[in-house]
Amino acid sequence: MSTRSRRGSTRHPYMDSVPLDDTNDTIFLGESEDEEDEFFFNPVRSATSETRRSPSTTTPVGEYKTLPDTQERMYVSKPPWEDKLSQEHEGQARSAEEAQGFSILLLLTNGLGIESLNNQLLADEFAREGYFVVMPDLFSSDPNKPLPSIQQQQGSLLARVKSLAISSAAGFMTDMWVARHTEERTWPMLVNMVEEIVDLYRPRDMCVVGYSFGGKYALKMLQLPISTTATMEQSSTPTSPCVTPSNDDPEAQLAKSPQSPSAPTMPMDVDLSNPSWAGLILTGIICHPSLVDPKDFIGIKKPVLIIAVQDDPLFPVELIQSATKTLTKNTVFHDVKWYDRKLPHGFAVKGDYPADNRMVTENQAHAHREIVSWIKSFIA
Repeated sequence: MSTRSRRGSTRHPYMDSVPLDDTNDTIFLGESEDEEDEFFFNPVRSATSETRRSPSTTTPVGEYKTLPDTQERMYVSKPPWEDKLSQEHEGQARSAEEAQGFSILLLLTNGLGIESLNNQLLADEFAREGYFVVMPDLFSSDPNKPLPSIQQQQGSLLARVKSLAISSAAGFMTDMWVARHTEERTWPMLVNMVEEIVDLYRPRDMCVVGYSFGGKYALKMLQLPISTTATMEQSSTPTSPCVTPSNDDPEAQLAKSPQSPSAPTMPMDVDLSNPSWAGLILTGIICHPSLVDPKDFIGIKKPVLIIAVQDDPLFPVELIQSATKTLTKNTVFHDVKWYDRKLPHGFAVKGDYPADNRMVTENQAHAHREIVSWIKSFIA
């Protein structure tokens, strides 16, 4: 099966194109304003959809794997064509096209990490689109586990005090968690993990999609050099993930490696500003990112799609406008897709929403289509 038959063949000539700036383009897909108001009854906009319930009728199809050197885990979701090719070519020599490698979609999660059912279902959805999805654990098995959101009590004074205490505790725990997962800790660990991922699968190229917490690190990947000598040498002799694992197969060894989620990342001799895989990253998407600031957009060299919610306190309009000015000035191909202000931060991740209100789910599906369309423009 041709690689191009699995994915789109049209690419954006971004190096020669005028950057886009759609900051006035608002997307609204709700049924009506009355329907929106009925769903978003809570006036507190700081609450995020990342704490919502998971769909109860869907089971993830991917699998956990542990990288042997860093001892960090990842969730891998394979596309349908991967299993088919494995069956068709078992025991046979690989074709020339297969020997040229394949594309990997790196999915960088929100604070709930790879153990979140919602994040696993999101990875599986990208895999069904035809992409080999790798979702690395950004938190060394220490995801953010916020306390359940409690609406303001209207009863006795004691009830209101208890509610306030719970909200304060939740905020304190989140602050402590953020302090444990700084850029100085997360970025070197992620670079080392991707180094192992590339060494294991030898992809032809990669794209990166970052949600909330992961958005910041998707931007850092887009700041990496467009090409490197090490990357060119590495990609000249790739292998295919479609070979049936054997005793000598690295993926088989990876699957047998001991599960040590609490083990610290082992130091590796990797250049954090120019790793060997830097040139493999072709494009990236950030969805309602958090913990970002204007400097995160200054050094971007590769095309970026921005999914944003109006009046999102974690990704304010002023920051987005500053980012688009920087990207335009630096002639970086980019686009911004705005979504209605009544959508919660984190809306683009799957979840279990009321069946009688389709505003979030329809916008979520629309955002997913935008992301897939963007990827197909760069990854053949």
